[in-house]
Amino acid sequence: MEDNQNRKYINISNRTFTPAVYNIEKSNVFSYKPSAGFWLSLESDEKGYYSEWDLEYRDIMDTDNEGNLHATIVKLKPTTYTMSPDRDKNLLEVFYKFITKTEDLSVEQKRKLLVELVRKHTNRTDIENVICQIDLIEDVIAMEEIFAGYKLGNSYPDEFYKTLATNVKKGIRESFSGLEITSFALGVDKTCSSESICDTQIYWSTIDKNYHETFEYFEMPSAVIFDTSCLDVEKEVVYSQEIKNKEGEDRED
Repeated sequence: MEDNQNRKYINISNRTFTPAVYNIEKSNVFSYKPSAGFWLSLESDEKGYYSEWDLEYRDIMDTDNEGNLHATIVKLKPTTYTMSPDRDKNLLEVFYKFITKTEDLSVEQKRKLLVELVRKHTNRTDIENVICQIDLIEDVIAMEEIFAGYKLGNSYPDEFYKTLATNVKKGIRESFSGLEITSFALGVDKTCSSESICDTQIYWSTIDKNYHETFEYFEMPSAVIFDTSCLDVEKEVVYSQEIKNKEGEDRED
């Protein structure tokens, strides 16, 4: 499990930062990638670029009316707990069984309930939010089993697979304030080469012909936040897309 407590994350947008909560999943087009949230990527090592997302997509991003982009630099609050679905499987399983049997709970109430359980489990009364980190394939196995009742090797009717990704994403959004997928999970960790979760999921699809789920649409180590109250905003930067691109061209010359 990667230590993310002091890590800086950056959101690149054509809008200024506004605290927000995202409770609704809009579609299932990108398998396990949520459809809405406050998206963060890691700082870029490349001079002149704020994040890996900025480095990859600056040229094609929509700007505000003045041709500017907005970088919001954040950290997780010390009161935000990062959960591993594999490491904390028993706790997550108890929680999810309870909320699926309890009617009329709002998404906010469900997330607060998980916070309360984590407080008791860790003896930390300061915890205010819980986010989920996908780091190992075991994390995916745990989530699919808890949120969708799926185990590789079991037999399921064809109809089951139509809601597999939907149920997993529903479980993620209703349980956590955010979801992070790490460099190790994507097989791009610079200190430890590894097979990515996406590669393993491709292999699973050769065992289970109806299994087509993936985390590949995350593209790079990143996090999607469903409740921005779990973040501390360190800095907001407004910068001209055109000027920054010109600076990059000058450096290349």
